[in-house]
Amino acid sequence: MLKKIRLQTQIGIFTVGLGFCLLLAFIFPIYSVFRDIVVQQVTENSVMMLGQMNVLTSQIFSRLENLTLLITMDERIREALDELERQKGENQIGAINQITDQLLFYKGVWGEISEITIFTDDMELEPYLVSWEYRYVRNKESEEYKAIEEEIGSRNVGVAVLEDERHQSRVIYFRRLTIFPDDEEQDILCITIAPHTFEALFDQRYSRDSSYYMMDDRMRIIAGGREEGLWQDFQRENQKFLSEVPDGHGSEILPVKGENYIVSYSECNSYGIRMMEMRTCSSLMQELPELLLKMILIGILLLGLAIPLAVWFSRCFVRPLLHLCTEMEKVGEGNFEVTVEQGYTNEIGQMNEHFLWMIQRIKELIRNTEKISQQKNLAEFEALQQQINPHFLYNVLDCMNWMAIRAGQENISKVLAQLGSFFRLSLSKGKSVITLREEMARLQNYVALQKLCSTRQIHYSEEIEEDLYDARIIRLILQPFVENAILHGYPGGTEDCEITVSGWSEGNDFYVQISDEGIGVEAEEMESYLKQGDSRKGSYGIYNVDRRIKLYYGENYGVHYLPVRKGTTVLIHLSKSLEAGYVPYDDRG
Repeated sequence: MLKKIRLQTQIGIFTVGLGFCLLLAFIFPIYSVFRDIVVQQVTENSVMMLGQMNVLTSQIFSRLENLTLLITMDERIREALDELERQKGENQIGAINQITDQLLFYKGVWGEISEITIFTDDMELEPYLVSWEYRYVRNKESEEYKAIEEEIGSRNVGVAVLEDERHQSRVIYFRRLTIFPDDEEQDILCITIAPHTFEALFDQRYSRDSSYYMMDDRMRIIAGGREEGLWQDFQRENQKFLSEVPDGHGSEILPVKGENYIVSYSECNSYGIRMMEMRTCSSLMQELPELLLKMILIGILLLGLAIPLAVWFSRCFVRPLLHLCTEMEKVGEGNFEVTVEQGYTNEIGQMNEHFLWMIQRIKELIRNTEKISQQKNLAEFEALQQQINPHFLYNVLDCMNWMAIRAGQENISKVLAQLGSFFRLSLSKGKSVITLREEMARLQNYVALQKLCSTRQIHYSEEIEEDLYDARIIRLILQPFVENAILHGYPGGTEDCEITVSGWSEGNDFYVQISDEGIGVEAEEMESYLKQGDSRKGSYGIYNVDRRIKLYYGENYGVHYLPVRKGTTVLIHLSKSLEAGYVPYDDRG
């Protein structure tokens, strides 16, 4: 479809489509990011504010803790408790009045307190004071004390939350009193905190979209909670959250009756108290749809301004291309007299320059076609001739082998057969890359041929890893080293030769090592062989092998001489990544 539409039209359509896609790709992600930033900022502020509220709560409980210490250390109260233990019945009235006076004094001074009570086993007049609603000195047999004892357990000091018969929470701060060291049961001082203490704290921070709660370490409400029924619904739907609230501060988005709430909470303070805020997500998003609409309108306005610019740009871009197409059609018809628009230094100018350069190259190629054709034919002839010569020599050797067999010359026949096999393996079916198994077969053939032609013993052995035989190498790279070992390693011609060829893998590379026990070569001389061959000393073949390996495998591979005490050891470094039929650039002629 697009192939039939003019380029100028395609550019216009593409520009409009791209602008629309960018509008969608940027506005909605930006809106989403902005929304997430708003939520994150609000939750961070909420957590910080809850932490401040928790600090203020800790200060309230800290003052109450100091008050319990004052009451515990009050000499008049201690004397009265001591008197209460010694006296019985109506004789306790004086001690009870003394304790009551002191507790009334502390209650009047501290505005956060609604009630102060000391629970003790020694109180005997409580039944007579019930009608007066007397609550300052109580007996531990009372139902109220049993509820307190169940709540505080074995704790000696802290905060406890009690519920009255109307299910209203009552917060007390308690401390066990050790008045008489030999007492098994300790008296307990309980200070009930006035409800207005926490209400004042929350009234300063209430917003129309949030509900605040003060919780104990069991996630029970101590104070707060303005919206009726919200906490009960939250408890029913989020039991798992309430049972697994982390010790630290944080926030989560949780559902309550089909609506998502941002629930922020502070960490527990030293009194086991933490703050929690519940805010509807919709309250944060009220103004965001209006922001999204503004962003879309601005995007559409920018897109409308971009369309005329796209039309103008497409005309400027397409006109020189249309002229270039016209000139190309002329070249296709055989007319090489072309012109291009001048003055362009951008990609269009580069296209014009390349077009003119291409025309010149075509002209040169036409002039050189005949010459290139002649050179190609000559190269093919020479390659064919090089292929024919080894075949011709192999065929002649085979003919001579049969003539020696008919003449009864068995030794001559063996030499000719080995030599014929040597040249047959050297051909490798015209392949430059063969397996290590094929190269080792040719090397074995060459050693066998040397054994037939030599009067001395040649001891040849191989130590090649079995899975290495299928590795691919370039042909004719091992025989020159074995030949040097036989001819130059044992120059006298009478000493037996000891030659070992070993091979092993290391990752994607492998190594072939050729060692002899001959006279050896100086290290400086061996290195010079690799830099520049010397045909008089048999090192030109070594230099040629090293050069071929580097051409096929790279400069990191090649031939290395290893320093040894006796003889010569050559290490050939190769790679397993060579592919069959691979020919390096330098060997392609």
